[in-house]
Order: sequence, then C-alpha cells, then structure tokens
Amino acid sequence: MKQAVNNKLLTRCILAEELNGVQQQEKESSSETVRARRDLDDAVKEARRSADLLHEYQTLYEMQRDRLEKQVSLITDERDLWIQLSYSLGLKVIDENSLTSCKQIQVSQAAWTQLGRYFVGSLLKSSDSLDFDVVSEDVNDFIETAEIVARDIIKSDTDSLDDFKGLFEVMKGKLVELEKGIVSIEKSEGNRVGF
Repeated sequence: MKQAVNNKLLTRCILAEELNGVQQQEKESSSETVRARRDLDDAVKEARRSADLLHEYQTLYEMQRDRLEKQVSLITDERDLWIQLSYSLGLKVIDENSLTSCKQIQVSQAAWTQLGRYFVGSLLKSSDSLDFDVVSEDVNDFIETAEIVARDIIKSDTDSLDDFKGLFEVMKGKLVELEKGIVSIEKSEGNRVGF
C-alpha cells in the first residue's frame, strides 16, 4: 500500500516538475514574443523614418531640379538671344553681299539646332521621371514586405502562445485529476485504517 502511495506521490512530483517546465517554457516564449514585437516595432519605425527621409530627399531633389531647370532655361534664353542676334547680323551681311549659299547653310544650321534641343530636352525629362518611379516603387515594395513579415511574426507568436496556453490548461486539468485521485486514495486508506 505504501508502495502504491509512494508511486502516486512520485508520479505527482514528476507531473508537477513537467508542469513547472511547461510554465517556464511559456514564460520564455512570452518574453521572446515581447522581444520580437519590440524588435518588429523598431524595424517598422526605422522603415518609416527611412520613408520620411526618402520623401525629404525627393522634395529636395525636386526643388534642386526646378532651380536647375530655371537656370538652364535662363541660359538657354540668353544663348537663343545671342544666336538670334548673330543670325540677324549674318542675314544682313548675306543680303548686303548677295551670298545665297551662306543663307542656305545658316537656315539649315538653325533648324538642326532647334531639333537637337527638342530631343535632348525630351530625353532628360523622361529619364528623370523613370529613375524616380523606380526608386519610389522599390521603397513601396520594401514597406509592404516589412509589413507582411511583421504580421507573420506576430501571428506565429500568437499561435505559439495559444498552443502553450492550451497545453498549460490540459496539464492543470491532469494535475487536478491526479490530486483528486491521490486524495481519494488517501481517504480510502484512512477509512480502512480506522476500522
């Protein structure tokens, strides 16, 4: 009889140790979850800071670009004014001296200059907007990926915590059943001793 009681007490102690082990694992898992959430929050804040910084750089870039475009426009206007002045002066010289070949060369040169300016301007504008679109798309992809990873980590941690809680409740139930069984055995043995 004592052997049976000792075996049950030993079983109870083993189950209590296992329950303590499960409780310890749950505490460790909870602290890891909190740590992971903290790390994730830090990563999201850093991503937001990076996005804000990128936005500031974009604004600065746009301001610089506008300033340079105005400066280029002023220089281009000044150059065109000088070209026009030179062209007018050249036409007067051609008319005065009746030089028809020079007149044809000057008209061709002016047409080629205007055509070249048009294509260079179009090429530069489209290249800048394409570069900005690529950078903007990369930043948006990074933010979306970071949010997906964050949600996955939080879901995984929540699922693990729910599993541990379920296991803890099962172990608590088993411990209560075991304690009831030991108490009823002790009572029945106590009743026998009293007879």
